[in-house]
Amino acid sequence: MISDPIFYLAAIVAVTFLGLAKGGFAGVGLVATPLLSLVVPPVQAAAIVLPILLAQDVISVWVYRHDWDAWNVKVMLPGSVVGVGAAWALAAHVSDAQVRLDHTIFADDFAFLRETVSTAVPKLTIPSPSMVHYRGGRAAIDETVYPDLDQFWADLTAAYREEVTRLGDLGCRYLQLDDTSLAYLNDPTQREHIAQLGGDREHQHEVYIRYLNEAIAGRPEGMRITTHMCRGNFRSSWYASGDYEYVAEVLLNELQVDGFFMEWDDERSGGFEPLRFLPPGKVVVLGLVTTKSGELEAKDDLKRRIEEASRFADIDQLC
Repeated sequence: MISDPIFYLAAIVAVTFLGLAKGGFAGVGLVATPLLSLVVPPVQAAAIVLPILLAQDVISVWVYRHDWDAWNVKVMLPGSVVGVGAAWALAAHVSDAQVRLDHTIFADDFAFLRETVSTAVPKLTIPSPSMVHYRGGRAAIDETVYPDLDQFWADLTAAYREEVTRLGDLGCRYLQLDDTSLAYLNDPTQREHIAQLGGDREHQHEVYIRYLNEAIAGRPEGMRITTHMCRGNFRSSWYASGDYEYVAEVLLNELQVDGFFMEWDDERSGGFEPLRFLPPGKVVVLGLVTTKSGELEAKDDLKRRIEEASRFADIDQLC
């Protein structure tokens, strides 16, 4: 059963249009199915509308059973048969594979966390929209559904915006989007990977940042959003190397988040110089304690590294 209140709001409006059409405002009923298609797949929308239309027709036929014109029936019946046949034939070619949000992802998980946590702000972590595209590029997106890649991004970011709004309605005030692509793209071998997939090796990070901004635009008031960018950590291993210099200026200045979870836990992470681009009002978690080794870092070493990072950014913006 559909539980989304947005669906029922759209359904009420759609049924109202159907009633107006039957009442004499011919044509407005055409809006009903497209309207429902905004919240459910098109074929499902048609399946919902059809029984309503049939019920209306049964009532109309019963009411006017003693007052009908044979000539009108002869004129209208062939067109009706053609219309039903065309609808049946075309329904199989209507794709419902477009990106859409049909339920709030992680809703139950966050509700449990919200009710369980009493001493801190409950935090939810989700993948960034970039990660839907990064691994496979254009080849991973069905061209029969999205011949135009811009439409794919439009649908994807719209689904993310709706998800962020719904999470805000559930009380989420701290949301993190994991985007390892923005760390990977510092590595020349990863940029070559992007080029092989048909992407823009020089500017792919800018593309991802633009779409991530679209995905979180209009966030609920009071919601803090951060992003996490590491270079991979599968079984204490890693996937990419290189400092953040290649993406840092655009990343730190243009990505509209409140904070960045970054990674400086070993020599392949490079130096802290990219922090010079950090603007006022944003914070960086330095990521100095590694998960790739069982050896615990010395406290004095961590202090020294924090002091080193503070040469490039205000220490009050570092965590």
